Amino acid sequence: MERVIHRRLMDWLTKNYEFHFNQTAYRTHHSIVDQFFYLCQTSIDGLKMKPHRKTMTVFLDLSAVFDRVGRLKLVHICYNTGIKGNALIWINDFLRDGNSL
Repeated sequence: MERVIHRRLMDWLTKNYEFHFNQTAYRTHHSIVDQFFYLCQTSIDGLKMKPHRKTMTVFLDLSAVFDRVGRLKLVHICYNTGIKGNALIWINDFLRDGNSL
């Protein structure tokens, strides 16, 4: 059941352009390699610019960010992205029971 919901949710998010163009996590046919190539190309482009331009990279580790977000906040985020009805009820119940996708 979880796999079916996950697949349908990902399809909906993809079709409704809810993912940022550069987001590769949790998307099929995308990987960290895409982000690495984007970083390299952006850095090279920045170095080719005029000398007064600077190139900077910031790395953030957000691996445990959802461990600190409350269930109600996650349900609210889902609602704000357009997930409503039975899907939202299912996500709320799923999170309340302490399960994860």
